[in-house]
Amino acid sequence: MSAQVAVVTGAEGGLGGAVTRRLRKDGFRLVLGHRPGTEPVPLDSPEEAVTVPTDVTKQRDIEALMDTAVEHFGRIDALVTLAGVMEQRAIDDLDVATWNHTLSVNLTGTFLCAVAAKDELRKTGGAIVTIGSQLGYTGGIDCAAYAASKAGVSGLTRALARQLGPDIRVNCVAPGPIETPMTAAHATPEWIEHKTRQQVMHRFGTADEVATAVSWVAGTDASFMTGQTIHVNGGGVMP
Repeated sequence: MSAQVAVVTGAEGGLGGAVTRRLRKDGFRLVLGHRPGTEPVPLDSPEEAVTVPTDVTKQRDIEALMDTAVEHFGRIDALVTLAGVMEQRAIDDLDVATWNHTLSVNLTGTFLCAVAAKDELRKTGGAIVTIGSQLGYTGGIDCAAYAASKAGVSGLTRALARQLGPDIRVNCVAPGPIETPMTAAHATPEWIEHKTRQQVMHRFGTADEVATAVSWVAGTDASFMTGQTIHVNGGGVMP
């Protein structure tokens, strides 16, 4: 495991920080793509990580991220597509620009990253971990664009698994409500109660709980798993 290299997009977020710390703990060297103008969460061993400003809506940025991984570490063993955006808007207020931006980051960005990484991942027998959402299965009030984009990620995951296998495993981790800066922007008491009402565990999850699942499915212990969605949602959805 010590020689393995993971490329992570969206490394600047709360979930991104938890995932990168867990991957590093589990032995991965890291190439961290972060939204331009932000910084990824610092690591305890920065010599094992390279950071690259990356806009996942721009193919040239994504290709530069993958090129950096190969130039710096010589290989790519895992790709984790964490970059994502969420804007809550009622359907009457959801403009086409917001719709297009949400799908461009969450869905098209995932596709572009997978395409850019696939040749290197074939060489290592590596893995792609996409990030879905419980809302991709349930839908949700005021989040049509986000729910549609994440449902698309789940479908894309299955399609990629069939097309890239057996050389590359492709799986999705789909969180339920998780404590992150992105969800904190919406976290009124009423919103929290609504989000956890139907759960078995009646609470928000933590970023570390999601990171554990991401690192496991990215690693070799999940070597016979592909085309699957891992639901980390406290029992909110049981498909």
